[in-house]
Amino acid sequence: ETQAIRAGLRAALGAFVGHRGRTPASRPETRKSSLPVRSILPVILLAWSYFPARLNAQQPSQLDSYEGQKVAVVELVAKPGVDVEALRPLVLQKEGESFSTESVQSTRAALQRTGKFNKVEVEATPEASGLRVMFVLQPVYYLGMIDFPGALEAFSYPRLLQAVNYPPQEPYDESRVKAAERTLQRFLTENGYFTARVESESKLDEARLLVDVFFHITLNKRAKFGRVTVTGPAPNEAESLVRALRSLRASLRGASLKEGKRYDPERLQRAIAVIRNKLTQDNRLANEVRLEQPNYDPETNRADVTFR
Repeated sequence: ETQAIRAGLRAALGAFVGHRGRTPASRPETRKSSLPVRSILPVILLAWSYFPARLNAQQPSQLDSYEGQKVAVVELVAKPGVDVEALRPLVLQKEGESFSTESVQSTRAALQRTGKFNKVEVEATPEASGLRVMFVLQPVYYLGMIDFPGALEAFSYPRLLQAVNYPPQEPYDESRVKAAERTLQRFLTENGYFTARVESESKLDEARLLVDVFFHITLNKRAKFGRVTVTGPAPNEAESLVRALRSLRASLRGASLKEGKRYDPERLQRAIAVIRNKLTQDNRLANEVRLEQPNYDPETNRADVTFR
């Protein structure tokens, strides 16, 4: 536990003072995009607030409290180079099954008996889809600094860190980095960067057992709104709703969806509120309004949106 705390604080404070803002030789833009002081301060506070939850998750009494809850993910986390899949047959706690303290403790003991690891720790973290159970095979590398070269001019650092959802003091896991890469890609698409590219790079610090992760991002042009349509109501009603989204009232509410405006997910959410309000005024059910997947045209750089 102490190693994780020291790793997280060392990485955060290192980024704050700049001594960890090194630039990979093949990526000269990394230093240019290193973390600004105003961005790293809230990250240090967020990381510090997370430590108690992480420590409590490793206590046996806390593990007992998860008995019977659904397990969504079971991970084996080891240092780079260890074939964790070869250890899978030893894992008795299965994904999709209920959490069993007995199965977890038996798995931990079996992994420890291999003699390959100094210590085997168990961490259980509640998530929306269920519990994430990690068997941490010490010694492991911990996630150090996370940087987003190419995106910090468009998004704040805390917002990008929230998008990847990988706290800096967690054990480093390549599969989670790849998952974070895909999540970040979806985040950029949702914000109108339909042609953005994301490439992750991990830099090992063997002396400190830390891994710095760089998500190199090429944003390209942000899309604009194209055609706006409403399906479901009668044609005349649908056209009335589209006009409402182009009205002065919609503009005052920041919900106008005129063609050519910059693509903005928050504007889309306000537009849904305008549609619901208009349906309510017309004594129509408004709870079922939803936004369909945007239809992006790379030739025009516009995204057609449909409300159903």
